[in-house]
Amino acid sequence: MDEEFLREQLASSDRQHDALILVIQELSGGQSIGGLMYDICENVILGSNSASIKSLAYDIVRMCSLEDSEWESVTSAITQDLSGPDDLCFVSVSMIPVLPEHCIQEQHFTCAGLFDRLVAPGRLARRADTGTLLAAGPSASCPTAAVIGPVFGTESL
Repeated sequence: MDEEFLREQLASSDRQHDALILVIQELSGGQSIGGLMYDICENVILGSNSASIKSLAYDIVRMCSLEDSEWESVTSAITQDLSGPDDLCFVSVSMIPVLPEHCIQEQHFTCAGLFDRLVAPGRLARRADTGTLLAAGPSASCPTAAVIGPVFGTESL
């Protein structure tokens, strides 16, 4: 894998999709992506407004260990996207359970209007998914639910 080539691809918004697919292939094959996580966080997660591109980047986040500064970038993007267009909002909501607890507590997610957006026609399935996620409570797979539930006002779902 040519890291410099991938860095250039990640910096170019019209070539990010192909670069992210290559990174996912490398990770799926058990290969290291070296120092590309910083570029993915800065150029794609913080820099892109495309839900499909961010979804691929978030898939990579789920597959990797991140440094605190990279988690800060992811958390900032999620916070920004929660008030953005619906497609970005939904992609961001799916990442909240992946965040380390300290990121959630430091960010103080303000999601008061999120459920109102999820109730609109055609969004009830997403609302149900989010409710199920929050109602599940903390577990090995979602230790942050205890922190997220009260923030969303769903501690008694």
